[in-house]
Amino acid sequence: MVGAQVVAQAGAQAAPQIAQVAPQVAQVAPQVAPEIAKVAPEIAKVVPDVAQVAPQVASSLNFVQTLAASTAGIGVIGAVVGASGAAAKNIKDHRDGLIPAKWAVYDTSKEGLGAGVATAASAVAVGAVGGGLALCLGTAVVAATATKYLWDRSIEKIELTLHENDEADEIVAEGAPVEESVEEDNSDRPEYHRRGYEL
Repeated sequence: MVGAQVVAQAGAQAAPQIAQVAPQVAQVAPQVAPEIAKVAPEIAKVVPDVAQVAPQVASSLNFVQTLAASTAGIGVIGAVVGASGAAAKNIKDHRDGLIPAKWAVYDTSKEGLGAGVATAASAVAVGAVGGGLALCLGTAVVAATATKYLWDRSIEKIELTLHENDEADEIVAEGAPVEESVEEDNSDRPEYHRRGYEL
């Protein structure tokens, strides 16, 4: 029911543009008709195949529509797209010997989750802002970019902490003493005083 309303509204909005283009289409139609007549038999051959595939396409569209009905579902769609893009890149890098399989799986998972979170956040932001198409697209891009940026920086911090902990564990395992870092107090140096004068 909602789909029919959307189609009717879109048709009503497009009607003025269609009316403007109709005379041009009428002028071009006689020139294009012979080409259409040549292609029509080929199209007729494909129609039975399309009829067989149509139920599968309709069911996959129902699946996407079901996911798009909730913010979490939109996040799942974003995660699938993000993971697919990362997987394509990581498969190539793994085949070229640039990364091990474990890293490819880890990076694909990390990018998929990040894309899902960013997509869900952009859906929430668009829902909160509302407005026209341009405003919604702009909001979605800004919200998704900011969220993915924060996601990536947070993951980098976690990875860095884990890497530092692994290095410390290796040093302790080797029996080497762990040095504590002491920050030097430079507040008495002249360059840290106002205009270089000592107090």
